[in-house]
Amino acid sequence: MYISPEVPKKNAEHILSQRKSFFSLKIRKKPFSLEKIELFYLPFYVFEIVCERGAEKQKMRISLDGLFGSSLFFIREGLRYKSKIDHLVSPFVLSLTDAKKKALEEFRWLLLEQGLRNKKSLSGSKITGTEKIYYPFWVGYFQKRKAYDFRALDGVSGEIAGVKMRRIFLKAFKEASDIDEEAS
Repeated sequence: MYISPEVPKKNAEHILSQRKSFFSLKIRKKPFSLEKIELFYLPFYVFEIVCERGAEKQKMRISLDGLFGSSLFFIREGLRYKSKIDHLVSPFVLSLTDAKKKALEEFRWLLLEQGLRNKKSLSGSKITGTEKIYYPFWVGYFQKRKAYDFRALDGVSGEIAGVKMRRIFLKAFKEASDIDEEAS
């Protein structure tokens, strides 16, 4: 299932071309000159997890990238889906079994951290449902000195993807290009 982007291409171009200074957090006068912008879909596993706190049960939906299994985040309900797309897609690399193990491990660390912070802990977490999705990101390419670089924007929330996601995108670009070469 492919999630429909909620950020239009024009808005993505505007956001990706803004140049923000790391130290002053001010937008500089000269924006990035985007060479190209495209919609790219990354594979994610979505797990429904049930946690217990005494007699109380709580359901949560978490998502884990399908390439390394290193990016875990909570995913909201009510996303719109498409059945077919004509954009770049990266295939799943991480197996479902490995993804489940990593998701539970990462989620338990989050629970431990939350429990230490709130002095209340959830326990007994188990996965009750799984689905595969493709999540949209706008990727903007620009020239930086004599090389090319890219920035990615979450196609649903409109947030710039952080440094942690960079490794995932590089792997996804490689996997997608390998598929294109095999198809040729």
